[in-house]
This record gives sequence, structure tokens and C-alpha cells, in this order.
Amino acid sequence: MANKIMKKQKYDAILVLGVSTKKKLFKKRVDKAVELYKKGVAAKIIFTGRCWGGLKKKPEITEAELMSKYAIKSGVSPSHILIEKRSLNTAGNFYFTKKQILEPEQIKKILVITQPDHFPKAKYFAGKILGQAYALSWISDDTKIKSVFPGHASLEEIKRFFCGVKDGDDKNIAELLRRHPHYKHYRRI
Repeated sequence: MANKIMKKQKYDAILVLGVSTKKKLFKKRVDKAVELYKKGVAAKIIFTGRCWGGLKKKPEITEAELMSKYAIKSGVSPSHILIEKRSLNTAGNFYFTKKQILEPEQIKKILVITQPDHFPKAKYFAGKILGQAYALSWISDDTKIKSVFPGHASLEEIKRFFCGVKDGDDKNIAELLRRHPHYKHYRRI
């Protein structure tokens, strides 16, 4: 049934949330985006992510760049790819994508790809950070990994962190990110 919906509905962009480049976890996510792109679901693909901020050693190539290169090898035109490469977690994926890509490009209708276990957190962040100005749909990359890893916050912890912040409130969300341990070295958010 999801495929019938995809054929009827067009999006401004497909948003591929960052995922570990280790163990080639990103390939299923990118393959799904490329498949949908080739079916005409959206004319642009957005790849997000520097790396997870809890890593002791940051990789030389960002998640977004690696996913982009793989998509190009899979037949996506480089001119149809947008990259956000500052984010160090899912909150950053949505915040930096909003500020660097969605707002300037006036992208409003988005199909988000992530793994099924990540949907609750990702949907919470999308609502909190993007607010009501965007129409989002969600699709699974069909991976069977757990999105809860040591050092990753639970949804309850995330909700406490964002408690009192209105949906789409860029100023307060930026202030929270500045206080987050992953972003404390960023001069500008």
C-alpha cells in the first residue's frame, strides 16, 4: 500500500537522516532514497549528518558526503543532491537542515527516511524543530538495527531537554543546541 501512495504523491525532497558509516548501515537508507528518486517521488535528495557527536574520533568524511557519493554512483544527478554536514545527532539533522537547506530552498513537503526503531525520536525532533510549517511523511529504510546505543538519549530524556520550548522556536532550539555537549565547541549555531 505504501508504494501506491508514493506513486501518487510528490515531495519537494527526500530527507535521508544521518546514519553510521561503519558496517555500511547507510547503504540501505541511500538505496531506498535512490529508488524513490528514480520513481519520481522527489527531484531532490537531502543527506544529513557529520557523524554522531559521541564518537571519540571524528571520521574524515561526513555521513552526508559518504551517502551522497554512494547515491551519485547509483545514478542520482549531483545537481539533485543537497548536503547538511554539521549535525552530530538527530536534533542537529533537523535544525541544520532547516536553517541551511529547507528555508533557503523553500522546501516544505518532505519524505523522511530512517530506520523503524528511530521513528519515535525522529518524529518528535521533526515536530519540535520544524514546527507546523512543513508537511512530512515517513518511510522505513528496512534496516533491523536498534536505534538505542550507549550514549544516546532516550525519548523521555529528549522531551525533558526540550521541555517548555515551543515547536519551531528557532531561537530557543539554537540555545538548547549550544548547551548540548555535542555542540559546545560550535561557535555559531
